[in-house]
Amino acid sequence: MSNGATTDFKLSVILVRSAEVLGRNLATFGTLSAMFMLLPFVSGLMIGSGLDIVGGVSAIAIGALVLLWVLLYFLLFATLAHGTICDLRGTPARIRESLSWGLGVLFPVIGITIITTFGAGLGALLLLFPGFFLMTIWWVAVPAAVVERTGVIDSLRRSAELTRGYRWKVFGVIVIIYIGQFILDALTNFLLAAAPIFSFVASFLITVAITAYFAVVTAVCYHDLRVLKDGVGTDEIARVFD
Repeated sequence: MSNGATTDFKLSVILVRSAEVLGRNLATFGTLSAMFMLLPFVSGLMIGSGLDIVGGVSAIAIGALVLLWVLLYFLLFATLAHGTICDLRGTPARIRESLSWGLGVLFPVIGITIITTFGAGLGALLLLFPGFFLMTIWWVAVPAAVVERTGVIDSLRRSAELTRGYRWKVFGVIVIIYIGQFILDALTNFLLAAAPIFSFVASFLITVAITAYFAVVTAVCYHDLRVLKDGVGTDEIARVFD
């Protein structure tokens, strides 16, 4: 069975195969994740600590900064979608190529970022379930934009189409990773509370690793849903990168 082969959409299989993909590309994916996550991590700590930045940070400025964080987050997902699909096909994932493909869908990713952030955020504020629902059905919109070169709305529609019938499993994947991230962050802060500088470094490394893993999981979910629902193989999915 090849790296990309799949016969079902199972949480355990998705999580294990994603860890294997990340392990094979730890240096490449870790570098890319660190590049995209450094600004959100540092600025988040600065705001969280109450540091006065240029006379104070307004609510509008914080909102714009959060949107920038999410955009960088989604751009990392786009970048690692390329690397993950390449790995599943058995070809090397390279920083320059993955960056090129990720940034090549910058404008669709900006649109997806705005719609998913405000859509899921508003849904969560009004009632928790709609926010989770939108997050789930739009889960593979970014990989769809990268691989299928679709626009904003078509990427969201494509994600809703691919996740249909598997949404509880997709939601389970999301919940498991968020819980894992929360536990790791809490454990790191607890163990390194007496050494703030080491806690900072460890927290950043955990953020880099978890975010990279999250991105890989999303791409693996997209790949497996394509295989199961479209009846295509990994080579056909990755042909766009040739």
